[in-house]
Amino acid sequence: MLEQIVDHPERLFAVSKIKNNRKIAVILVADVAGYSRAMEQDEDRTLANFKDCRTIFEAFLDEYGGRIFNTAGDSFLTEFQSAVAAVEFGAAFQKKILERNQAIQHEDQLRFRIGVNMGDVVIDGENLYGDGVNVAARLEALAQPEGLCISKSVHDFAAAKTSHRFIELGRQKIKETEVDAFDMVFANLAKRDGIQLAANNDETVSSSPRRHLTITAAILLAVCLSSLGWFLANRTKVIEQTIPSADDGMPTLVILPFTNNSPSSEHAFLTSSMSDYLIPALTGFDNLNILSKETSRYIQDQLKANPAITEQFSVEFTLSGGMTFLGDQIRTTYELTDIVKQEVVWNKTDDRPVNDFFGLQDQIGAEVLSVFDKQVKNLTFGGLSTPDEVKLRNKAQNLFRTFDKANWPELNRVAKTLYDANPDGYIHNIVMAWNLIAKLRDGLSDNPEADRQRALAFANRAIQIDADRPNAYLTDAFIRLDDGDYETALINAKRGFSLSINDMEDLGTASIAFLRLAEYDLAVEAFDRIYAVFPEPDPIWRHHAGVANLLNGDLVKARPELQFSAAKRYLNPFWQQEAMLLLAYISDIEGKTDEAAQWMTKFNELKLPYKPPLQIVQKTDKETFDALQTTFDGLKDKYLPKG
Repeated sequence: MLEQIVDHPERLFAVSKIKNNRKIAVILVADVAGYSRAMEQDEDRTLANFKDCRTIFEAFLDEYGGRIFNTAGDSFLTEFQSAVAAVEFGAAFQKKILERNQAIQHEDQLRFRIGVNMGDVVIDGENLYGDGVNVAARLEALAQPEGLCISKSVHDFAAAKTSHRFIELGRQKIKETEVDAFDMVFANLAKRDGIQLAANNDETVSSSPRRHLTITAAILLAVCLSSLGWFLANRTKVIEQTIPSADDGMPTLVILPFTNNSPSSEHAFLTSSMSDYLIPALTGFDNLNILSKETSRYIQDQLKANPAITEQFSVEFTLSGGMTFLGDQIRTTYELTDIVKQEVVWNKTDDRPVNDFFGLQDQIGAEVLSVFDKQVKNLTFGGLSTPDEVKLRNKAQNLFRTFDKANWPELNRVAKTLYDANPDGYIHNIVMAWNLIAKLRDGLSDNPEADRQRALAFANRAIQIDADRPNAYLTDAFIRLDDGDYETALINAKRGFSLSINDMEDLGTASIAFLRLAEYDLAVEAFDRIYAVFPEPDPIWRHHAGVANLLNGDLVKARPELQFSAAKRYLNPFWQQEAMLLLAYISDIEGKTDEAAQWMTKFNELKLPYKPPLQIVQKTDKETFDALQTTFDGLKDKYLPKG
């Protein structure tokens, strides 16, 4: 392929031929609900059960005339010749899986979600891309476990030709996709009659990780070593979140951000840290589902305007509270509410010194666990033991993220102060490692090799302190990447990724590591999970979603994300520059020369120093990087004024 790229750089990706290779297809997407959690608990057992289910899936495919055109871990992307065949297949498969589950132990049961759509797709050999596939994936995310959700286009063709009944869900907006959705009625599932899963708040509904390698993805481009995730290394493993059906028997608790009721903002960082503490501390207990921090904040933001938002995430309990500071004293009021029964389980007030903040955390955590009859565990927070340490960690985080070398001396002072408070603390060692990464990143090291070895020592010490947290492995991977030890970097990046279940920061850090290693499929998988589980990702992700889709060969999905970034100079002017150039590239290979010229004109009007796009893969995938630079140079010659 490299020879073709060099001779015809405009054909870097096979998908560039999309203008002549389209068709209407019926797409069915199936995915296991709770797969990551099952893998974490017993990988061998889960893989054996998934193999059994795949055998059933493939047998029914033969019967109903379908074919698998792509897979992604626990997901199947399939094509059918008719809407009726796809619907009948989905119903038959779900019935067979239900029979299987009823006949085996709970630990061996797997439950699938299925989405079916009929729409325009792009043909790339045996693979399919485009909106037809993406909408099917959105419908799969919308479906209940053991359920099937179809689009209006499928409903119009199939409903009258099958014996199945359907419930209209109305028009749903999932991510950037709007679709009229219908649930198939199953006797074992609750009816979602008339629900507004997304239309009310104009946002996504799914909180279950997805791993479709060719569907929505986001890759965070680390021009400098990215900081995203490392300071949140204090988190324990967070289990995969799903939207449980009514008969799951697993209560879902959302811990809402606590409010600061004091006129002063001096201790506001403690208030904002409360949910950050409790969410990872309470996560990991069997049969108790804790929603992520990002989902919790999203729910709180939407709660006043849309009280039904909790129903969209199947929330049964909420924990909320407020804190008032007076001198060195803190008063905290907090309550646990059963929103299904519409009653307060308990409402409490606690008075204590500010320095006993972590004792308060332990107390609230234990009280919550006692309600659900769970064994109380140690709820310590990565070795941080005082509010001052939390404040130091937060300050270090903010300094690192400025990417300003003038701030490194202060970062170094803060990191050392935190480390001296507890050399055996997990976070303390992680902060020291990234402090040295910043020193190397900013070109301030007089002895880079010695500082790299020191950074590795801090990362490895963190692994010794707690081998079940992802961030130390990811930190180690980043250090080794810069040292050219790609083999070890990949091993540790995979280790960190396997421990990162639904934490946006950890998954983002893992994806960057995979991207820098040119492991594009793994990078896309990590960011697919981010975009599926978090209802409202930071706008920064959208630019890098476009970059990710382009590198993964999906130009159709890259376009809207890059268009968003091209209009948002505040994100980063060089990302805006890169987005415009990549959009010109996409338009040019699609034959839209007028549009390509417009993007190149906007690119030129920025009047920024030129930075070659996609530098993140310059070292590990130099052939692709060089071929693309040739293409970009050709675009400038073709569309920009000479001289």
